[in-house]
Amino acid sequence: MGRKPLDGNRALYFARFRWTAAPHQGAELRISRMSEHIAARLNKAPAGIRFTYPFHLDLTALLRGGESLIEVEHVERHTFVSKLGRVEIVPYHRTLIEELP
Repeated sequence: MGRKPLDGNRALYFARFRWTAAPHQGAELRISRMSEHIAARLNKAPAGIRFTYPFHLDLTALLRGGESLIEVEHVERHTFVSKLGRVEIVPYHRTLIEELP
């Protein structure tokens, strides 16, 4: 992932990836070994904000086939240096449950 330092103790991390899963699959962004404030964007659209664990965000509504850009803005208050933890995009099978008549 690329890293762009921002003002103060903030940093923007970014990476391009190719999404090739089937339409019925969703995905969750999982970030570990980080603390404090995280704001994520997928293809420039807000994906969510987390202030504490677990840093998991559902990306399903924002995913599209082909190349995508994930961005994670991180603010670290304790060490005053933003360090990227582990970032994963984890696919899952999505099943819609409908009530039967």
